[in-house]
Amino acid sequence: GKALTFAHGRGEHLQYADLYLIRPDGSGLKRIGDRGQFCGSPKWSADSARLVAYCMDVQRTLETRRVSPNPGNDTRIVSIAIATGGVAEIAAGPGVKFNPAFISGDDVGYLRKASSEPGVYYTSGASGPRGQVRAASWSPDGSRIVFAACLLAAVTNRACVDLFIADEDGRNVTPPLVHTPDFMSAPV
Repeated sequence: GKALTFAHGRGEHLQYADLYLIRPDGSGLKRIGDRGQFCGSPKWSADSARLVAYCMDVQRTLETRRVSPNPGNDTRIVSIAIATGGVAEIAAGPGVKFNPAFISGDDVGYLRKASSEPGVYYTSGASGPRGQVRAASWSPDGSRIVFAACLLAAVTNRACVDLFIADEDGRNVTPPLVHTPDFMSAPV
């Protein structure tokens, strides 16, 4: 492609992270989107005209890292037009939302925690696998999802991660493909 995107930030308890574009040869570094906040997990649209990411006020970064954040610490899903730099909020309901990705057209899949029903959701109103899903990636056509589900081990207070594949609506879930006693990075 013509550009790569990434999030870069700083901080210890409160974290700032801005989104950037850069050409594959390392030239043309450009900050995009909401500045002076925390924005993460940028993903390209199929036509490379937009990015989708999640953003929040810096003051919420510590609380949203908890397994069950307190109510009122919502994050936003945003779309960023590459040509203009315009940022538009995508309606996605309340809660801590993260790991967004364009699925098809304007439909965006994302993960939600800090709600009575955590799991995979879509801006179309559909939903996917339920539970403490912590990372996900969709097939190019959006019909399948690979996801990591975490269960907090009460005795050790460490995450236990299982990796699954399912239909986008959460049906036809495979048995765990991988089981690790520690955190696993996002599947791709």
